[in-house]
Amino acid sequence: MEDPESKETLVNESPSSSHALTLFGIPLRIKQTPLNMFTLVKIGMIITALQVIISSAIVFMRPQLPYQMRWIPVLATSSIAILYGLMCGNIVSGGWGTASGRFWCDVKIMYARGFNTIRSITNLWTTSLFFIYMALLLDNNHSLIAALLCFSAMVIEWQTGTGENINQYDIKSFERFVDTDGIMCLESLHAFQLQKSDQKTHWLPTILASTARLYICTAIFASGNYAADTHTFKIPLLVLITLYLCIIPIVIEFCYHKHIITFCQVEAYRTTSDIIVPTIINAFSLV
Repeated sequence: MEDPESKETLVNESPSSSHALTLFGIPLRIKQTPLNMFTLVKIGMIITALQVIISSAIVFMRPQLPYQMRWIPVLATSSIAILYGLMCGNIVSGGWGTASGRFWCDVKIMYARGFNTIRSITNLWTTSLFFIYMALLLDNNHSLIAALLCFSAMVIEWQTGTGENINQYDIKSFERFVDTDGIMCLESLHAFQLQKSDQKTHWLPTILASTARLYICTAIFASGNYAADTHTFKIPLLVLITLYLCIIPIVIEFCYHKHIITFCQVEAYRTTSDIIVPTIINAFSLV
């Protein structure tokens, strides 16, 4: 889960200053203190886990909805909660495997270098389930369609992860962004990544992933049966899922590869999206 360079002996580099992490131009702070990675991930885990618990309880109160229409959004949100749970576990345990071994997975290294393998893996399930839910909302319930959508989701997330890996920051050291408790300060890392924003960008994986996202969403909309009475809030749900799976990721990745935002901001935007949009999707899906 980690490239060989991260296993080498870390070399100290010149210190970097701290720079406030902003979302839409607003500093992202918790209690006016510099934002750290564990706090951001922990907030994502707590809120998404609460979504799953509350949504699961409501599912049993909506027996009139088809079984799959009740559970698919909850399962997709569960995958998001698992993502943040795994990341929290990785941070607390100090990484999985050994730095000198064949397997080494450390979220701090991933954030410093600009990729997130754990997200790429869990997003396979999230994207697949939401694509299938879109198809069901438009009465496309053939099993072959579901299989094709799962394969498409795998290609999309694979290319997204590949794009992050080949566009990694040239950073050999991450320890100076970590305090004595092992917590990484995102504001210091953000400042350093800003200094590394002039490196060459490889666009092909991102273009392939973005094209696939647009194609799948367009195909689902074009082949759907809008007259089918599948859900009361069918259109709002379709719009929200398209926003979550297609529009937001494309905008974030474009801004990242154009060096408008750093990877720290990418993850902050993704976390914000994971908290807000699935909450609304679950609320509409269970009405």
